[in-house]
Amino acid sequence: MNYTTIAVGVFALVYGIFILALRLRGKEAAFGKLALMKERFGPEAGSRIHFIGYVVLPLVLGAALVLAGLLGANIFRAGR
Repeated sequence: MNYTTIAVGVFALVYGIFILALRLRGKEAAFGKLALMKERFGPEAGSRIHFIGYVVLPLVLGAALVLAGLLGANIFRAGR
C-alpha cells in the first residue's frame, strides 16, 4: 500500500467531483477556460471537451491511482 499514490488519487477524485457538482449547479461562470473552449469549438463541443478534461479524466485517473496505491504502486519512483 502506498499512501502517497492513494492521496494523489483521492485528490483527483475530489477535484473531479467538485467540478461536476459546480457544473450540475449551473455555476459555469466559475470556469474561465470553458468560455474560451465554447468560443473556439462551439458551445456543444467546447462543453464536451471541458467535461472530458475536467471531470471524466480526473475521475478515471483518480480511481486508477487509488487502485494502484492500494496494490502498492509508487507513482514517484519508476521501477518500484
